[in-house]
Amino acid sequence: MEYIELYSLNSQGTVSLIREKEGGELFVRKEISVFDRSVYDYLMREKPNGIPRIVSCEESENGLIVVEEYVNGRTLQSIIEERGPLEYETALGYLKDICRILLPLHKNNPPIVHRDIKPSNILITGQGTVYLLDFNAATKYTNAKDMDTVLIGTTGYAAPEQYGFKASDPRTDIFALGRTAEEMFTGEKAAPENYVGPLSEIIKKCLKLDPENRYLDANDLLESLEKASDNPLLSKSIKQIHRESLLPPGFRTHTPWKMIVSGLYYAFWLFALYSSMSGHDPKEWFGDIIVVLFVFVTTFFFANYRGIHQSLPLTRSDKLPIKVTGLALYFIVIYIILLVLYQIIQTFTGLA
Repeated sequence: MEYIELYSLNSQGTVSLIREKEGGELFVRKEISVFDRSVYDYLMREKPNGIPRIVSCEESENGLIVVEEYVNGRTLQSIIEERGPLEYETALGYLKDICRILLPLHKNNPPIVHRDIKPSNILITGQGTVYLLDFNAATKYTNAKDMDTVLIGTTGYAAPEQYGFKASDPRTDIFALGRTAEEMFTGEKAAPENYVGPLSEIIKKCLKLDPENRYLDANDLLESLEKASDNPLLSKSIKQIHRESLLPPGFRTHTPWKMIVSGLYYAFWLFALYSSMSGHDPKEWFGDIIVVLFVFVTTFFFANYRGIHQSLPLTRSDKLPIKVTGLALYFIVIYIILLVLYQIIQTFTGLA
């Protein structure tokens, strides 16, 4: 097949979006310098669910050129950065889906280990389908290998054995999943031992330094997650998580500096409202209230409170120009609604 390159998807120019010349179908072309060819042969042959379909692999002087299916969606990292901690059911669902994607890889003989699981390598489509990306670091586990000789993975998510202590095996992916789970629940990047909630014990087991003390593979972890889903004793903890999701922007991640800045911001506007109202006739308070209400409503809207952007046309788009246009239009709509409300209040109070 012949392709037309549309544009680069990374700053190095090694990943680009391409289009088939005749059919017009979109694909992603990658130039990979570090790889295990047998892993890509497996992916191209078996076409596992939840992994972009590999169309072709060709070795070149500089490495491997891979053409794979283009999947439209957002990375889990971008979702966490925008929304903060995810709701319990959402995060649990993503974790179980990732485990299901890893099942055939870990059961393969020999097992295939991804070795670079992290939020930026997990893609969520608009329909909520989960994809696992970037198998550059993936390898097949072999008993003949005593240890990893080179760190291949991402600091913060890489298991201790990836630093040369032992060879990577399926339990290496379990460690990275534990870090990813922590990030989904806390909104903080690779925060060790930072999560306290319904899955605390499961995540702690994933993050054991000694792989012997972790879950054996994706199937072992999935079984524990399924049991956690059916455990009625978790309901109180889940309700607590939902209550925390109602906290105003700036307080949802429990990050101290964000909470301080947000607290000062809210206090400033409330104090400004109080000061303004104390010097005016009660009939004129409505104007001051509308101004502060506009500030708070727009603040909550732009902070994507309760994931409102995903519920509205335009702002739920993955394309930045469309999303920005949506934000601008809704800003105008909010302004008009509050302005009309103010005019109505003036009319009924005789201030017009």
